[in-house]
Amino acid sequence: MWIISGICIMLCTVVLFLIARTRLRLKRILLAALAGFMGMILETMLILHYQVKSGVLFQNIGILLMVFMAGLTAGSLAMMKMAQKTAENQIDRQITKNSFSDNNYDMVPQKSGRALLIGFGILSLIFIGLLKSGCPSGIFVISFLLFITGFLVSGIFTFASLIGVKDQKTVVSPLYAADLLGGCVGSLVGSLVLIPFFGMELSAIMMTVLALAALFIL
Repeated sequence: MWIISGICIMLCTVVLFLIARTRLRLKRILLAALAGFMGMILETMLILHYQVKSGVLFQNIGILLMVFMAGLTAGSLAMMKMAQKTAENQIDRQITKNSFSDNNYDMVPQKSGRALLIGFGILSLIFIGLLKSGCPSGIFVISFLLFITGFLVSGIFTFASLIGVKDQKTVVSPLYAADLLGGCVGSLVGSLVLIPFFGMELSAIMMTVLALAALFIL
């Protein structure tokens, strides 16, 4: 029953992603929601894994959350830097060709969005390897993975706010709401369904499949 339900959900998700390819507003919202959803589930699994391995519940939790937030900051700054460089290159090309156009508002290349989604898939696979290997999962390893998680979440959110946008102010509110909603759903689904019933390894596999399926959006 669970397998059939999972397959149906995945098929519906892929169809939704394919529809989003032709609807820019839906594409942005889905990407922001996915960033919050996958990020929250990975963050939850990493922190739980650290707590299990360390044998305590709240030890270093402040440090782990701080590192995740640092990753959010770094991801946003990196994407904005890329957007500025892309905009400068576009202006240089227009000056060279003596042709100026306001029709192209893509401030970041599509390949950067694909790279971020693939990064989520790779990060999930790394976490699976960490579970299977039995290697020590100390504060430094988990902090690094949480930093990368935050980087990817913020990177995808920033990417969604820049693709096909002339004025970011018009899209920030719905995207922020979608990101928060995705995070809330991820927290509930991850802690109440995925991790208790499927375990961390299978949950991480699902996140890998979801991240790769999200490539259909771009």
